[in-house]
Parts: sequence; C-alpha cells; structure tokens
Amino acid sequence: MAEETVKSTVNAAPEKKQKEKKPKKQNGIGKYFRDLKGEFKKIVWPSKKQVINNTLVVIAAIIVCGLFIWAIDMGLAALMDLFLKNA
Repeated sequence: MAEETVKSTVNAAPEKKQKEKKPKKQNGIGKYFRDLKGEFKKIVWPSKKQVINNTLVVIAAIIVCGLFIWAIDMGLAALMDLFLKNA
C-alpha cells in the first residue's frame, strides 16, 4: 500500500505540469494595441458644463497674467524713460 501511495504521488507531479499552460508570449505591437484599447475604456470624459467652466477659468487666468505682465512692462518702460531723460 505504501508503494501505491508513492507511485500515485510520483505520477501526479507530471500531470500537474502538463495541465499548467504557459501564457503565450504576446508580440509587442499586438500587446500595445490591446493595452491601448483597455486604457481608452478607462477614460472619463467631462460634461459640457465642466468643459465650459474650465475654459472660462483658463481664459480668466490668461487675462490676469497678461495684465500683470503688461503692468510690469509699463512700469519698467516708464522707469527706463526716466533714467534716459535724466542722463
């Protein structure tokens, strides 16, 4: 009976190896496009209201930055004129 247990244990190991399937190697291009398709499914598109709100925020930020740069430019230009007139 001990021999049967040993035989069944020895025979069971090769069967497990045969049942395990190795994953197929995927070529680089095919894997890339499968992954790309999966990533596209994860995209959450903003609503129209969010797009409009974000656009207005960006435009306002651009205007504020533009006014700030314009004010600095005008101040430096006036300072330069003051130095050049007195020189």
